[in-house]
Amino acid sequence: MRQFLLAILFVAAIMNCGCATKVTVENYEKVKVGMTLEDVEKILGPHTKSYQGIKTWRDGNTRSISVVLDDRGLVAEKHREGL
Repeated sequence: MRQFLLAILFVAAIMNCGCATKVTVENYEKVKVGMTLEDVEKILGPHTKSYQGIKTWRDGNTRSISVVLDDRGLVAEKHREGL
């Protein structure tokens, strides 16, 4: 019984630590040219960096997904690094 409770606590700790990232190849593939920023943020969550129409989502220092927004606020390009 004690091992069972420890296992449940371990799983709960992992799920609540924020370790799960949305910066994945799977989510990168879901982002499509023509999407709104709101649509992209439904997939990736809030962006971590913004500069002159480029929105970036980072997972640490090595993995990132960026989108370039056109003058209408729609995804014109998408890029990935470290995925």
